[in-house]
Amino acid sequence: MAPQLSRRALRAAACLCLIAPAFVACSSPSVDAGLCVPAKLTSVETLQAGLTTDGTLRHARVHQRDDDTVFLSAELLPEGEDEDYDGDILTWYTADEDSGDFASVDDNARDDSMWPSAPFRVNEEGAMASRGCVLTLRGEPELACEDEYEELVGIC
Repeated sequence: MAPQLSRRALRAAACLCLIAPAFVACSSPSVDAGLCVPAKLTSVETLQAGLTTDGTLRHARVHQRDDDTVFLSAELLPEGEDEDYDGDILTWYTADEDSGDFASVDDNARDDSMWPSAPFRVNEEGAMASRGCVLTLRGEPELACEDEYEELVGIC
């Protein structure tokens, strides 16, 4: 009977070795929040105006790559939901944040806004960093005067 237990244990260990990497790959990535800055209020207002669903964008963060490509992600709080609701994260791309010209990078942005599709998907370098910065804030009430927000728009 001992050899059968050993075979079972060996099979279980082999299965675990095959399955464990999938769980690691699906886990949340660690995020360097220093890679992102709060989005400009004008950009958030522009994106908000282009939503095709009722809700409010919050926790908007920008990640700018070395080539000046800009990714902007924000959490969508659906109308009528509580402040602690975990909304979907939407991600857009622009070559110039001040241009008001955005493209939808992920399915959420494509489904919930009128912005056209970007020529690439959410796995583009920089898009996930932008989303990760929002992920750390997801489901948290928006603070009226976050430190970075205050510096950016000077209204607090």
